[in-house]
Amino acid sequence: DGLTDAEFYDLFGRHSRSLWLGIDFTYGGTGIGGANPGVDGFGTVAFTLEDLGFDIPIAFPTPDFLYDNYTVAAVADPVEVQGGNYSGLTRGDLIFLDYDLDDSYDHIAIYYGVTGDMTHAAVTASDYFDEVLIEDLDNYKTPLVQDIVWSNIDVRRLDHKKVESYYIYDTPIELN
Repeated sequence: DGLTDAEFYDLFGRHSRSLWLGIDFTYGGTGIGGANPGVDGFGTVAFTLEDLGFDIPIAFPTPDFLYDNYTVAAVADPVEVQGGNYSGLTRGDLIFLDYDLDDSYDHIAIYYGVTGDMTHAAVTASDYFDEVLIEDLDNYKTPLVQDIVWSNIDVRRLDHKKVESYYIYDTPIELN
């Protein structure tokens, strides 16, 4: 893809927002078109990668599969993130959430960082709001922040080298 790691993570974060903001939440959705239009948390990650030209062979479309096969540890400490310290997060980092504490991830949010009047924001496909939106992580009352506080979480980053090996375009991605 011709990108540095930093460029890749920034592009992934920005593209996920521009691609999905306002799209309906649909568990197991097929993206913008298809038989089951809409997207869930896993879909915001998988379909963003697809739209950027990465043909990731995802046999079992679940957060756990993505976590186990295509991510590496992020710099941020999950315990600090649960406590409201987001300073270690970088745009494009993935916040994995296990709502029901069964050691299987139920949701993925994408850390976005600064946007508008928000210092720490995340892109999330919310079943609460029934759409993909940006949530303010500094607002303790938002559903995503409540989920971060009360769930088992981990903070991961896409493994750029592994993802890059599935890049299929002939021309480099343009940074806007």
